Amino acid sequence: MKRISAVNGLPIREFFDEPTDPNDNPGIPWPGGAATFLQGAINQPVRPGARLQFAIYFLLDSPGSRLTVCDPLAPGLGYVPGSLSVTPAGGSPVALSDAVDGDAGAFIPPGQAVPPACGGITNPNGLVVVNVGQAGSAGAIRFEAVVPR
Repeated sequence: MKRISAVNGLPIREFFDEPTDPNDNPGIPWPGGAATFLQGAINQPVRPGARLQFAIYFLLDSPGSRLTVCDPLAPGLGYVPGSLSVTPAGGSPVALSDAVDGDAGAFIPPGQAVPPACGGITNPNGLVVVNVGQAGSAGAIRFEAVVPR
């Protein structure tokens, strides 16, 4: 579940239901409920030069499961170096480096090789990759991007 969670540093603290997406419906066991946990806009008008924070919410409740989130940047957006983090439900944000190293996340620059866990997707604009862990985990991955001028 991906949302725009801030524009130019101003948080979007509302919940917007996406009528065609069942993942934000009341029956899904999001921590604290969907309206509390899934804050942010689905579509948000912005101006050139705006700095957007994206939140990718995850809930992994299948026994024995592991999850890697691979999120390609939309054409034209510029990734903000050093903005990648993961926040476990009820916890504090953990900064992740942009490099492919020992932590759980990375930003893969445009045109560079994509990890096998991403299923062979292409990388023309850059790619955020985060290994969120095993069953029983929930939280949010956040990163920022700038809208071109």
